[in-house]
Amino acid sequence: MSTRLYTPRFLTGTSVSRAMGRYIAAQLFPIRTTQRQAGFLAEIDKADTMLRMVDYSMNPGTTAPKVAVELSRDNTFYCQKYGVSYPVTDEMVANADEEARELVTNGGAWTVEILKRHREKQFVDFLAAAFTGNQTSSPSTKWNNSNGTPIPDIRGKAREISSEYGVRPNALGLDVSTLDAIMENDDTKDRIIQTLPPGQQANGIEQQAQILATLLGFDSVFVAEGAVINTAAEGQTKSLSTIWGENVFMCRVEPIRIGTQATGCHVAWNGTTTGGIIEGFRVKEVRHEDTDSTDVEARAYYDQLGLQTEGGHLFTNTLE
Repeated sequence: MSTRLYTPRFLTGTSVSRAMGRYIAAQLFPIRTTQRQAGFLAEIDKADTMLRMVDYSMNPGTTAPKVAVELSRDNTFYCQKYGVSYPVTDEMVANADEEARELVTNGGAWTVEILKRHREKQFVDFLAAAFTGNQTSSPSTKWNNSNGTPIPDIRGKAREISSEYGVRPNALGLDVSTLDAIMENDDTKDRIIQTLPPGQQANGIEQQAQILATLLGFDSVFVAEGAVINTAAEGQTKSLSTIWGENVFMCRVEPIRIGTQATGCHVAWNGTTTGGIIEGFRVKEVRHEDTDSTDVEARAYYDQLGLQTEGGHLFTNTLE
């Protein structure tokens, strides 16, 4: 058995984007790389330092009032190792027709796709477990109902968070089917008419996401598309469902550093240095001469970590 750097002979940006889904976990919780597999992200208790108002006036010849700054070590992480391999036999490559050959040999793309899909499902499950109580809600009138008010509902909750915690959400994540429902809502349509220039249409996912972000006063709206899983047991008739379902997540997205107001992040460790990097995942080939086959492996080390979670809110059961 031999191992070598994965050279993406058939892997191109076009082939990846053409075949794969759109995942948003790493946009809502940005990736923060680390040199260690385990540790903590230092954080300052802003409530006791930056936000507390005291008398900062000074008399001549006196020293400035001191502020105690302590670094919290509560945000601990462990970058779990994940991996999957795609076996490609020499017979598969030799017998593939011209159209299928790229798909057969493009194992790097498929293995990365599997791990990204897995990470997305982990993220949605993480949100459901972490954002409970007053950090989650369901609209009383569903957003695909003619009387639904998705824009006021989201903006109102954002104002509540900003008023209570001093951090305003600036990003939204949802599935494309939920985006469609919001954009078809009567209240949303009225707002779009008042926002768009006469005659301009809200066509395409990217443009619709930008318009929704404008209506909400957010920086970004991230849309999951093709993020689907099969929930049926192996050997049973497939049962497909979207990972995000009717969930809509609102949060604060900004660079991950000390003093950040970001709701959370993915802590990622590169692990071993063997293999090439495709979209943040380490990919390599392992050749098996005894079986005339090559395993294309994708691996990743990461943890999903909540930081300033007060700035996040999970909307559930948003549609009828």
